[in-house]
Order: sequence, then C-alpha cells, then structure tokens
Amino acid sequence: MAFGAIEILALILIVLSVVKMLTLLVKPQSWFNFTKKMMIKPKVLSGVSLVLAAVVLYFLVTAGVGIVQILAVMLFMALFILVGLAQYIPAMLKKINPKTAMKEQWFYALLWLALLVWGVVVLFF
Repeated sequence: MAFGAIEILALILIVLSVVKMLTLLVKPQSWFNFTKKMMIKPKVLSGVSLVLAAVVLYFLVTAGVGIVQILAVMLFMALFILVGLAQYIPAMLKKINPKTAMKEQWFYALLWLALLVWGVVVLFF
C-alpha cells in the first residue's frame, strides 16, 4: 500500500499513541517526567504545536480533505478528549480567571474564529 499524506499522519498518531500507552503501562513516572519537561516553557510548546498544527492542516487540505470534514473530526476529537479530561475540569476551572481568559487566549480564539469562518463560508457560500 502506498502511503499518502493522510496515511502518514495517521501512522504518526498511531505510533506516538502506542508509545505513550506502553510507557504509561510499563513506566508511568517516566511519561509524567517527560510531560513536565515539555510543560516548562508553555509558550514554546504552544508555538511548536501551532506550527505542527499548521503543517498538518496544510497536508490535510492538499490531500483533498475539506475544512468541513476537518471541523467535523475536530468535534469528534473534542468530545473524545472530554471523556478523559472531564474529571480534571473542576480543578482546571479553579485556576482560570474568567476576567482575563480571553485576553490571555486572544490569539488562539482568533485562530479558532478563522477556522470557523472558513467552515461557514464553505458550507453556506
């Protein structure tokens, strides 16, 4: 089977997920140590994640996946991630200041808005 961009992206997710799960089963503390190291500089992590997200979006769009399909999959993933995070949300909400949340997340919110507008344009225009 010849692998295209979508298959390669799926394989990357599969390999990283299996490595994470096996590490959590065999040596969970090493996974948490790795995670802590990644979280030391949240702005760097956000920047790297943004660049990787842009690269993945580019490959998906050039492979013929439309923004509407991408948004639908994002809904699935958001709900799926919520299953695992639901128990931690009350503690997370205690750390968020509602008065400054949008000021702190303006760039992220702007990117979301751009994706949503793109989806609306494709759906209705």
